Amino acid sequence: MRHAVESSKNGSVEVEKEIKFLRDYIEIQQIRIPKRDNICISSTINWDEKAATVAPLILMTFVENAFKYGISFAHECFVEIKLTIENHQLTFECCNSVVPHAQIEKGTGIENTLKRLHLLYPNRHTVRVSKSETTFEVFLTISLT
Repeated sequence: MRHAVESSKNGSVEVEKEIKFLRDYIEIQQIRIPKRDNICISSTINWDEKAATVAPLILMTFVENAFKYGISFAHECFVEIKLTIENHQLTFECCNSVVPHAQIEKGTGIENTLKRLHLLYPNRHTVRVSKSETTFEVFLTISLT
């Protein structure tokens, strides 16, 4: 919670802090969600440890939605998160199952995040969001230089 409040005061935050926040959030979700054979959660985070900054919470909407809409106690489901930061290039992939009969709320989180990306990283990012009946996927690259 402290990271969300403190980082929102600034236009950017150290990559190391953002990674820690993401790891902590994923860990909390893994503790919260019961371990069952039908639920698969995987995350891979790699960083070359070169100093860089990133817009705070720019990835969180995608990660939160993956857990909110991709997890079911009754159906086969998964959340896969991959983050790599190398040579000031951020590559983020988030893929999750679309739970059958999920009540997906019409929200503005992803729309607002896409607008933030456009404003904060003009000509320095690419994003692809795709949805099928069974999966939701985000692929994002950001040049952090």
